[in-house]
Amino acid sequence: MRTSSWQSFEQLVAAPCGKTGSILLGIDKDAKTGYLYAVGHAAGGSTVIKSLGKVPGAFSDWEYFRFAPPYDPLNGG
Repeated sequence: MRTSSWQSFEQLVAAPCGKTGSILLGIDKDAKTGYLYAVGHAAGGSTVIKSLGKVPGAFSDWEYFRFAPPYDPLNGG
């Protein structure tokens, strides 16, 4: 589990999850690891961010990783 800020991740990948939340993958290039988070609806300082833990496997090609839904609702699609 990460104890530092989001700045320690070289890449953050988000996708919608449920009606008001998102799932977020933080990729650490140096450690070649990924950490998964469930993020609730944005509510300022009270936004719920739940760590789902370290993702199994190595992220050696982190710069090419992306969730690939048929559309991209996080980018106005």
